[in-house]
Amino acid sequence: MTTPVNPYEAPRARVADVADMTRPNTPRPGVISLAVVLLWAAMAFEALGMALDFDRYASAVGMVALGVTLVLVGFVLWLITLIGKGRNWARLTYLALFVLGSIYHLTHMRELLTHSAFDVVTTLAQTAMQLAAMVLLFLRESNAWFRRD
Repeated sequence: MTTPVNPYEAPRARVADVADMTRPNTPRPGVISLAVVLLWAAMAFEALGMALDFDRYASAVGMVALGVTLVLVGFVLWLITLIGKGRNWARLTYLALFVLGSIYHLTHMRELLTHSAFDVVTTLAQTAMQLAAMVLLFLRESNAWFRRD
């Protein structure tokens, strides 16, 4: 006597992340590693600037701004981590955020120049590191690595 098959029973199969199974395990190119280091360094400058200018967040509005900034910084750090793991969508998302941020900085350059010299230097250094990283992330070798499926 055989046991009846339950037509409502969930199928039994091995479950795994298909993207990781189909992706060849190719080593990360040096240009990608350098780009990721530059992006982490730019975020370190952001953290340094926030720490040195912490009195800006003393009011209630400042605390809300700090909270929003920390959430955004956390999101960007997550994107950088995924870029290092070869996620093409993270690279494209970071590029879009970089372009939007650059447009903002260009349209608010006069306001930036009224800040302290430290703010100006750190903003320019961050922008330069991010620009260099974007160039490295879109070189031919980088494109091939991100599209290695």
